[in-house]
Amino acid sequence: MGRAGNEPSTWENKKQNANRIIKATILDHIDGDTFRVKLANGKVEVVRFLCIDTPEVHHPRLGLQPFGLEGVVFTAKYAPVGKEVELEIDVGERDKFKRLVAYVWVDGQLLNRMLVERGLARVAYIYQPNTKYVDYLEKTQKKAQKNEEKAEIKKYHSE
Repeated sequence: MGRAGNEPSTWENKKQNANRIIKATILDHIDGDTFRVKLANGKVEVVRFLCIDTPEVHHPRLGLQPFGLEGVVFTAKYAPVGKEVELEIDVGERDKFKRLVAYVWVDGQLLNRMLVERGLARVAYIYQPNTKYVDYLEKTQKKAQKNEEKAEIKKYHSE
């Protein structure tokens, strides 16, 4: 399968077109789109997934948001503590909170997309110049929304 627009099709295509790949080991999970990692040089970083947003688990004002636990459980399942992941850094490296921002690759799969595909994240917080996979994530989101609508219609008709 070839690349269509900014759709990553294989690890090799992604790797060849990446601005920068950093290998990291998962230390713990903060929520579905944020975790703490240890880099190869020993430095510990908080990583925020680029261009997506999952409900919060520890929001200071709102507390646990609906589906927050589902998001962090999903992320922990596919990127468990001790797992090595690859962080693809786009043009900008940090957000306003000084967190490392990245597209997260686990076993050749884009975890950012996996969360959107399953309805556990929305495409959000899109800041130039970090937009490499925005079109791809938005297409994934639209497809997930259509599938969700079909599932709800099917459920409604079977009751």
